[in-house]
Amino acid sequence: MAGPWQVVAAIDFGTHGTGWAWATVDAVNEDPGRRIVNLKGDHKGARVTTPKNLSALYFEKGAVVARGFEARRRWARSRSHGEGSVDLNGRGDVGYAYAFKMMLKPDVYGGAVPRGEGSVRLESPADARRLIVEYLRAVYEEAIEDIRKREYRPEHIRWCLTVPAIWDDADKQLMRKAAVEAGLPDDENRLLLAIEPEAAALYCAIKNTHVLGADDERELLALTGDIRGVSRFMVVDCGGGTIDITAYKVTRAPDGNARLSEIGQPDGGKFGSEYTNAALIDDFLASRLGVGVVEKAKKDLPGDLLDLQDQWEGEKANFAVEIEDGRPRIVEPLLFNIRGTLWGLISESARRSLAADYGDDYGLRVPAEEVQKIFDGVVDPMLDVIRRQLRTIAQKDGPPDGPELLIMVGGFSRSEYLQARIEAEFGSQTRLLLAEDPGVAVLEGAVHYCYNPSVIRARTAKYTVGFAVVKLFRHGTDPVESQVPDDDGELYCATRFERLVARGKSVEVDFSRRLPVSPLTRTQSSLSATFYATPNEDYPDWVDDSTSKILGKVEVDLSESVGRPVEERGVEIYIYFGSTETRVRAVNPRTGKEVEAAFDIDYVR
Repeated sequence: MAGPWQVVAAIDFGTHGTGWAWATVDAVNEDPGRRIVNLKGDHKGARVTTPKNLSALYFEKGAVVARGFEARRRWARSRSHGEGSVDLNGRGDVGYAYAFKMMLKPDVYGGAVPRGEGSVRLESPADARRLIVEYLRAVYEEAIEDIRKREYRPEHIRWCLTVPAIWDDADKQLMRKAAVEAGLPDDENRLLLAIEPEAAALYCAIKNTHVLGADDERELLALTGDIRGVSRFMVVDCGGGTIDITAYKVTRAPDGNARLSEIGQPDGGKFGSEYTNAALIDDFLASRLGVGVVEKAKKDLPGDLLDLQDQWEGEKANFAVEIEDGRPRIVEPLLFNIRGTLWGLISESARRSLAADYGDDYGLRVPAEEVQKIFDGVVDPMLDVIRRQLRTIAQKDGPPDGPELLIMVGGFSRSEYLQARIEAEFGSQTRLLLAEDPGVAVLEGAVHYCYNPSVIRARTAKYTVGFAVVKLFRHGTDPVESQVPDDDGELYCATRFERLVARGKSVEVDFSRRLPVSPLTRTQSSLSATFYATPNEDYPDWVDDSTSKILGKVEVDLSESVGRPVEERGVEIYIYFGSTETRVRAVNPRTGKEVEAAFDIDYVR
């Protein structure tokens, strides 16, 4: 059971699309295989029923007036009517923001996908955070309204918000803060964070998985720990903006239910399908029409470019693919219609060239080799990540008994070309599987995780984590500037790195370490413990090493014991690993007071 909650609800906030879903907590839903998950499928402005609304906002005079597909429709209409633009402070008329989640980590994602047009200046993580709050607030209010119709109250709901596997604790805390600001509960027990490929893994374990290439037989593979020797698998989460990849081992709990332990190293990057959309416009279209024409169209005719992207979206999962010399090839060109308004921007010579290629006016032909070039720009680096993950699995969990299982989720996983490239690249080394409904795997899996978080048994440490300890000063070794004296004048080094968890090691959920610490002098009125992370397995000698960054700290009030011997002034610090966020708790045993915090570094400035 999920505890005192009557409802569990999840929000899958993605770069391209965002969905929400919920389930009641009752006897019927105790069996995850029969659990009823309620999805939102009808979204204003959408042309078809879909579980995901567009992650987009439309502004008028600084205020959000539309979200999702409706935001995109109204933005295109406003620009075609020549309306003005504003900024987030309300100057001007209209604006549009899309894929702004990626701007939270511009050093990792960046590129042409996060878009702020007209009113919206999307130039920093601070800009993105405000947009995320606005968007999540609208999603939360929509979900609450739907759940209330069933006579459930907000305080009876536990929520779950999805985050990419490659985010660190600071990024997760930033997202949590944005969610709380948007109206979600400011309570770690009522607002959980789910790792996206982890949620997808739960979905696959519950729903079973179709083997690619076996559609006629409808072959199923159940990830329950006892079917055909299935013991471990990799999740390849192919989203709109990012690709998230990690791996899990299936084990059995004492109650007989399956449990998942992470054995991979979370990896990924900006290889999502949105980058193919951007390449179509910014690379191919600009080369055919001219950069100036494309830039003018972005400003004055965004609806015309969106129409081209919609046509691309409808085609890109079903390209005709053939195998030539062992390598998949896209063998047919794509043919698109160009609206008359965009056609009117194009030079006469460019129009003649386009018409000759297409066979008529108002058309665009994208040759097969150009389509493949666009796709290879994201598929090639994705294959590199899969290759690294296969090596990691073998190193951590031993060589496979047979082909490694690769489970594909996310909307981009439906691409036949992507599937063919993976199968051709890894051959008999892997067995490729597709989630029953790849587009909702993360969303529904997040609902299942919210219902029973204990299904996740262990996670892999992404960093080596330690804290700053005070130890006797080593002359000729420790930095001179790290010296601090105790009450007797003895010198200590205050910046030694004490390792708690090594990068790449499997850590049980809620695994804890108890750290008894004491102040250095009788006069200290407080004691703080500062925690650090480094990407290296071999941890540094000192916390101020260039590879280390601060995760967070806790501070304990010691004013009640000032003047007493230091050995009588100790405190106990407990640090809990393995959850989606790392938590720390400090206790003063003399007063009973406790201080708790999750690692909390806000990089938005």
